[in-house]
Amino acid sequence: MTRTRSLVLAAAVASVALVAAACGGDDEATTAPPPAPPADTAAP
Repeated sequence: MTRTRSLVLAAAVASVALVAAACGGDDEATTAPPPAPPADTAAP
């Protein structure tokens, strides 16, 4: 019974990881921030 329970738990963890990978995971958190806008150098 313990082995079956372990296999079910492993399958559940694998399915959650697969869904997270399919949905993109935390890719947005690891990308670089957008570049800063250019400074306003126009004369008044």
